[in-house]
Amino acid sequence: MVISNLLGFFLPLIFLVGIVTSYTDIRQGKIFNKHLLWALVIMIIIYLVILIGPWLLEDNYFFNLGLNFLISFVIGFLFWHLGLWSAADSKLFALYSLLIPLTVYSKTYYSFFPSLTLLINSFVPFFVGFSLKSFFTDSIDQRKKFFSNISIKDIITLIMLIFVMMWIPSLFFKVLNIQFLFIISLAIMFGLAFILKKLFDKNLFFVMIGLTIVRIIFDYAYVSTFEFLKQFFYLSILLIIIFMLINSSSQFFVKKIWINNIRPGMILAGKVYDGEKELKLEHPAEGLTIKDVKKIMRLYKNKKIGDEVNIYQTIPFAPFIFAGALLTIVLRGDFLISLIKLLT
Repeated sequence: MVISNLLGFFLPLIFLVGIVTSYTDIRQGKIFNKHLLWALVIMIIIYLVILIGPWLLEDNYFFNLGLNFLISFVIGFLFWHLGLWSAADSKLFALYSLLIPLTVYSKTYYSFFPSLTLLINSFVPFFVGFSLKSFFTDSIDQRKKFFSNISIKDIITLIMLIFVMMWIPSLFFKVLNIQFLFIISLAIMFGLAFILKKLFDKNLFFVMIGLTIVRIIFDYAYVSTFEFLKQFFYLSILLIIIFMLINSSSQFFVKKIWINNIRPGMILAGKVYDGEKELKLEHPAEGLTIKDVKKIMRLYKNKKIGDEVNIYQTIPFAPFIFAGALLTIVLRGDFLISLIKLLT
């Protein structure tokens, strides 16, 4: 028989991973690889028990689970590259994409990448938490500074970019007469967006107006459908949130410290130069090593850099991913869709 309550097998493990990684991330600022590996081993054992037992999984279940994991890994890598997550956060997100059964996404199932729901739900508690923090602790000047960092023109450009970039991959697959693949589509979207930004830079806004008009003219039959508008709305909301997070990171996540207070493990916000040459760090995204600290202190003693440096304030993201996993399990879909359905 096809198993109906697959979540029951994994729920205790999801809670265990969530509690342990949240605790270590908050108390020690780390997510340990050994905990992720143990969870992975236990997950494999659970699936072996299911396969040996009298239960059946849906056709192509493991293929879809593997594809979902691959895309989650790529997204996690991208977030790490952008500086939004540490490498450990990215690995934890990929692990959750395996631990949460695909049957959980019953109300919101994004083809090829159902863990997009988990990603959205992980950022909901994150932004709620920081919105409350900003409201209760930030001064009026800090709030004005946050909104001054956000350009309406840039947001409109981003929305038009999303609108056009959602079209290009479908044309690519249609011309080559091959099956649509989400991961390739995603790579094409980000690649073309990067190229357009490099080519046109300050004129990108006007270029995107032209390309948006072109798509409306040639693809009106599809862009006017409810299905497209729904996908476009959710993708836009997600990418705008990410854009705002990156754009305002200097306010929320960066602080100045005296050079004498610099320690291994801290992550520099910006580059350090030895004259005109950029100082090469061992693992910039993972934090300063003892060797890196010695290099920086040597530059300071030689009066080649000032007495202050900018560092990223490390934020434990494991609790937010855990909260996102719980939201996903409770709602069986993403929070934004559930909220819209509640309001309409």
